[in-house]
Amino acid sequence: MNAVREYLLKLRGKRVVFILVGNELRGDDGLGPLIYRILNLKDETVINAGMAPENFIHRICDMSPQVVVFVDSIDAGLEPGSIIIGDLLELEKKLSILTTHSLPLSLIANFIESFVQKKVEFVLIGVQARTLDIGAEMSLEVVDAAKIIAKAISDFIASNKNCF
Repeated sequence: MNAVREYLLKLRGKRVVFILVGNELRGDDGLGPLIYRILNLKDETVINAGMAPENFIHRICDMSPQVVVFVDSIDAGLEPGSIIIGDLLELEKKLSILTTHSLPLSLIANFIESFVQKKVEFVLIGVQARTLDIGAEMSLEVVDAAKIIAKAISDFIASNKNCF
């Protein structure tokens, strides 16, 4: 069993929202939108946030999630295609993760938590990018990681239907 699937299994029974982040014009940064296309499902708990996850804060808050899972490409000095998963704030501190988006995910998490006025768990599923160059193709390693993550999310949603 892969680490993403194992981690998500621990979230069963909770209201979980997945925020898929990325810019398709910047090579491996298109991870989130690619996963959204692979999933090909109409589920309000999966949001294709593109380059601006901050634009979806109210929609996320309206769902009153217990857990928000951000999925994004990262630059943490790992091997391309490496997948990390864990507490968003801990991973940001530990790995000095760089993001290509206008606002850090931790700041968006702070906004969400302040709006819902309750404790929310924030998780990051990050995939080490090979290239973030404008106009670059996605690397095979990141595409393979996207397939693994999409399968884990799909399986989780199928097994966690009654939480919303």
